[in-house]
Amino acid sequence: MCITMPLEKLNKIKNYLLDLVFPVQCLGCDRPDSYLCPNCLESISLIDYFVCPVCRHPSTNGQTCPNCRSKTNLDGLIYALNYDQPLVRQAIHAIKYSFVQDLMPTVAELLIQVLDQSHFAQDFSPDFVVPIPLHRQKLALAVLIKPNY
Repeated sequence: MCITMPLEKLNKIKNYLLDLVFPVQCLGCDRPDSYLCPNCLESISLIDYFVCPVCRHPSTNGQTCPNCRSKTNLDGLIYALNYDQPLVRQAIHAIKYSFVQDLMPTVAELLIQVLDQSHFAQDFSPDFVVPIPLHRQKLALAVLIKPNY
């Protein structure tokens, strides 16, 4: 006799067991139910200045300065968060190395806030938004653990 269970019910059981073994808690203060609680999320400072990606001198919206344009094909580069902030570092590590996909929308929202505040898209239209890639061995592991990664 074969017992079948709806996929939705199996997912609920899986999530319950995962929460039991790996409880969701704030990366900053260990509060339950969220990887970044509102207080810790509020404590993250967004980047409010931009530099030339080549010489690191101040630049309008991260554009490559005129003196450096001959040295690279890169028109500009912006980043939303300062990796020197411990909470930012923990969140990026959780996404990249622990495959915590639930953090991705929060980090994406922070990126959107920076883009909106900087008027970046008004000055020039980016061709790509590129995350920092995983090393090929980490990517292979991610695909093994979560096939739709």
